[in-house]
Amino acid sequence: PDVARQDHSVDDIKKVVQLCRLYKTRYLQLHLTDDQGWTFPSTKYPQLGTKNYGAHGGIAPRRYDLAELKELVPCADARGVTIVPEFEVPGHSGAAVRAMPDVFDAIDPESKQPIGIGCMNMSNETIYPVLDTLIGEMCEVFRSSPYFHIGSDEVTTET
Repeated sequence: PDVARQDHSVDDIKKVVQLCRLYKTRYLQLHLTDDQGWTFPSTKYPQLGTKNYGAHGGIAPRRYDLAELKELVPCADARGVTIVPEFEVPGHSGAAVRAMPDVFDAIDPESKQPIGIGCMNMSNETIYPVLDTLIGEMCEVFRSSPYFHIGSDEVTTET
């Protein structure tokens, strides 16, 4: 489910897990981050998810509670469904860029304001320890998954 663009409760995701079981689908990808929303509850960077907005006038996606996700994973595992987390990097990252522009965006050296390059600024060296922490946090919650989807589509570049 695309939980980063439209609000979906954990109960809704559990219903999708049950449908996966009925249709013998082994993997369910959770699209946790996008331009509209950051839904993963980072303990190290709690400001992520504070700048979410609803796509196409919809309800802003919620930032899940860590306990909810930790309970969801064994629920899915018990039904033979593995949840694969997705973290969009470097494109489709507007929610992260808005919440932490000093890490994720390019900063104008004169005004000290974010430039808004439309994706994560991968040339900023301070981004890599943050990404490492976030990926580690996600993989810890979704540890039963042998997969982790890191996105990488529709990246803009400045020339």
